Amino acid sequence: MQSRRDRQSTHVHCLLCVQSLCKGYPIEFVTYFQYCRSLRFDDKPDFSYLRKMFRDLFGKEGYQWDYVFDWTILKHQQTRPLPPPTTTDAHGTGGGTGEEDNAAATPGERRRF
Repeated sequence: MQSRRDRQSTHVHCLLCVQSLCKGYPIEFVTYFQYCRSLRFDDKPDFSYLRKMFRDLFGKEGYQWDYVFDWTILKHQQTRPLPPPTTTDAHGTGGGTGEEDNAAATPGERRRF
């Protein structure tokens, strides 16, 4: 069984871990982790408090609620068709359409440059 001093030492160590983990980030992240760690098994989190804290931080950091998310942008970039390949002639001036190089290729074997 841990003594009170050992528990306090562990508690301080965990606080330092959270602070070092969140170093360089807004203090709200430290608050969030400390709040979560303070919850007991049967405690019900105050989700309204947590959401408000992060919404306020969102505004304080200057972000706009535009419904554009990182994962939406990434998915759009992955599904967007590639632009047609451009080719250059022997002098590097872009003289061809690329079709000359693909003339001998069967459909489905078109070369990509």
